[in-house]
Parts: sequence; C-alpha cells; structure tokens
Amino acid sequence: MLTVRTQIEVPGYHYWPAAGEEKSFLGNLHRHMFTFSAELRVDGADREVEFFMLQDRMRAVLAHPGAPFNGLLHPRVGVSMSCEEMARTMGKMLVEFGYSVASCSVAEDHESEGIWYNDDAV
Repeated sequence: MLTVRTQIEVPGYHYWPAAGEEKSFLGNLHRHMFTFSAELRVDGADREVEFFMLQDRMRAVLAHPGAPFNGLLHPRVGVSMSCEEMARTMGKMLVEFGYSVASCSVAEDHESEGIWYNDDAV
C-alpha cells in the first residue's frame, strides 16, 4: 500500500462544555496551534495527489462558513469539538471530495493528537 501525507497548521479556538469539574477550565474558549494531517491512499508513485492542492482543500474546508469548523478560526467564537472529532470530520469531508483517506489527525500545539482511521478505506 502506498500513501501520501500532508499537513497544515492553523491557530484555532475551541472549548469543551462537558469537561467536568476537575477540567472545567477547558469549558472556556481557548487557543491552540492545530496541526491537521491527512493520509491518503494512492495507486502509484507518480504524485497522484498533489500536496499543495490537498492543503488548499483542507484550508478551504476549515474556512467555509457552512462547514462544521465554522468558528474554529475566530477568536471570539471557537468550536465545541475535540481533536478526535475534528479529525473525523475533516477525514469524512475529504472523502466526500473524492479523496481516498486512510487517516486524518489533529494535534494541539505539537503535543497531543486525535486520530481518525477510515475503516472503509480499501
């Protein structure tokens, strides 16, 4: 199996309303440097998917006002999504655009990440 992987970094804002008492501070809007990575299956070794085009698509998904990420890039809005949920959402949206997504991940501040694996990838 051959795959390609690329990533983009964006400053973003999120919060976790159901954080619970011990982690209640996470319920407040806070900023991270998010790294979105996508790994795609490819059939050949001749750059079937161009990295910069995939990166542009990922940025467009994040910035689209109708997408589930609406608010992520805005410091006074944010999104109520975990890294795992953002990874799954980005992965599924890329699948809708016709990409053969093997996995997608979202990391916070280069420390921790949530990873979605596409069980339907052939």
